[in-house]
Amino acid sequence: KNQNQMRNLSVLLALFGLSLFQGSPESKALAKQIYDHTRSDVSIYTQLNFNKQVSGNRENGISIVHFYKESDGQSLALREEYEKFASDNKGIFRIGAVDCEEFQAICSKEKIETFPAIRLYPQFPAPVQDFKFEGTFEQKQLKKIAARFYTDKSIEITQNNHQTFVQEDPSTPKVLLFTNAKKGTPFVYKALSQNFEKTLQFGIVRESENSLAQKYKVKKFPALFVLKSEGKPIKYDKPEFSYAEIFEFLNVHSQ
Repeated sequence: KNQNQMRNLSVLLALFGLSLFQGSPESKALAKQIYDHTRSDVSIYTQLNFNKQVSGNRENGISIVHFYKESDGQSLALREEYEKFASDNKGIFRIGAVDCEEFQAICSKEKIETFPAIRLYPQFPAPVQDFKFEGTFEQKQLKKIAARFYTDKSIEITQNNHQTFVQEDPSTPKVLLFTNAKKGTPFVYKALSQNFEKTLQFGIVRESENSLAQKYKVKKFPALFVLKSEGKPIKYDKPEFSYAEIFEFLNVHSQ
């Protein structure tokens, strides 16, 4: 009899504990989160890190934030595309999300009144900008707008100024991109040129500069080299010209 009473008491306590957990604000808040940072590259912003990572960190890069409520009717549908955007642009932008049901104070302070909302926080002095979309969310359009806040720090290199570029400021390594693009700077290279502005100098060489292509033995475009005051040019030899891969390569040689 005593054993049965103990067993019944254990069951009641377990059920009571479960009901407390299910009814707690913490468990409800967890249920509202539509992003899982352990499974995607979308950062989760809270009252503990929003200012440090976003609003108070604008001098260190561009942030993009999805403000949402699980019940807003659109955020669940755009989640997959936003997560893909975060993966494709990892390192170029800081990409995250705020659950405005759980962290209402953040959204009130940022004056977010309609949901979903996607806001860009560029470097000062540019003001914050809301990304407006109707219906389907398109990451290409978001990237196009966000890319405007990056400044191209590279210069055009030709046979005429190549030697000057290489020899000036010998303590600073130089980066050369050989490209078959007839004009403009590839976005990844533009972003790298701004993010390494203090430690590297960037040049871009067009395919039409045959003598320079021969000098560096370039047979395929694009091709990327780091030049230091001593030693031979160091070629980037990975097949993928992604931001993350090139960033890692340049980071080693920017010391």
